[in-house]
Amino acid sequence: MKTIIKIFKPWFAVDSRSLGIFRIFLGILCFTDIARRWSYIDIFYTDSSIVAATSSSSFYKMFNLLSTFTKSWEVHLFFLIGIIFSIFLIIGYKSKLSHFISAVIIISIHNRAIILENAGDMFFNSILIWTLFLPLGISFSIDSLKKNLSLFKENNIDDLNNR
Repeated sequence: MKTIIKIFKPWFAVDSRSLGIFRIFLGILCFTDIARRWSYIDIFYTDSSIVAATSSSSFYKMFNLLSTFTKSWEVHLFFLIGIIFSIFLIIGYKSKLSHFISAVIIISIHNRAIILENAGDMFFNSILIWTLFLPLGISFSIDSLKKNLSLFKENNIDDLNNR
């Protein structure tokens, strides 16, 4: 039985450092996707835009959050929240929550103007949903630093050398 476990263990194990690096690149991709659309907010994402808010034919029907905002400042605020949580995802602060909010915002942006979407956006939406189930905040993050600092309490100088 132990040999079977030894054989299959490398197939189902993932190095946490690679998940940390993936989280950083995913956050950069989220930030870039939102930031590159910033200058086109009034053209494509408000109520007075050239693209009407359609009933989307997307697979992600429940992510129509951006369609509820009509004014330019509301959409700008929505995009700004997405940028803030993308930065939180990059640095690993509240990784799971940051990932979830970034995913909801980005998919809502993609669903607002379906005509602008391409296969890369669809793939990015799928990656955002599937990676919600991974422990992305386990390495290279503020979450892991806080966890390690809480595990090893130093009360005096001698405790610093006592590992």
